[in-house]
Order: sequence, then structure tokens, then C-alpha cells
Amino acid sequence: MMNTLAKDAVIMPQGLTPKIGSAEISEFWFPKDGSKTIIKHFDYVIEDLKVDENTAFVRSSSTLGFEYESNGQKIIKNDQKYVHSTFLERQKNGQWKVSAKVWSSLN
Repeated sequence: MMNTLAKDAVIMPQGLTPKIGSAEISEFWFPKDGSKTIIKHFDYVIEDLKVDENTAFVRSSSTLGFEYESNGQKIIKNDQKYVHSTFLERQKNGQWKVSAKVWSSLN
């Protein structure tokens, strides 16, 4: 997951402050608090894609099912619907990396 991000990437999860750079993003997605998240299913659909020489924009939607466990309590979420806007930049080596991503829930 982290290898898809530009080194100075920003993610903007709904309702939270932006997470800037790999350290903050890693802590958000992989917290060291003992909690566990198990992805049960993830369906991702690209709705629109625009590409320029070195930048790209992807508008997409997804459906997610997961289990989250923390301090002995388990939360199960099924069919969570999201919309996404993702900006990518072509790196000097030709690879495309996410520079910014924002998503929000439709549930």
C-alpha cells in the first residue's frame, strides 16, 4: 500500500485532519495500538480518468466490508460505500504514484 504513494503524499479521510507524508499515513493505516482491521471485501470502480503528461486524476467509487477489533471489542461493517478523488504524479523513473487522495462515505 505505501509503495503506491509519492513520498510527500497527502490523504484526506472524511471527518479527519489530512495525513501528510509517509509517517502520518502509515500510522493512520497501520496503527501501533494493538487494533486489527481485516478487510473482507473491497470492490473498486473507476468512474472517470483524466491523464496529462505527468499528472492524472481518478474519480472512483468503492464498496468495503471489514472487521475492526480494539480492546476486545469487534465492529463489523458490510457494504460501506465510498466515493474517491485521487491525484497521481508521474515520477522521474516513469512510475505513477498517488500524490493526494480524498474519500467520503455514502452511508
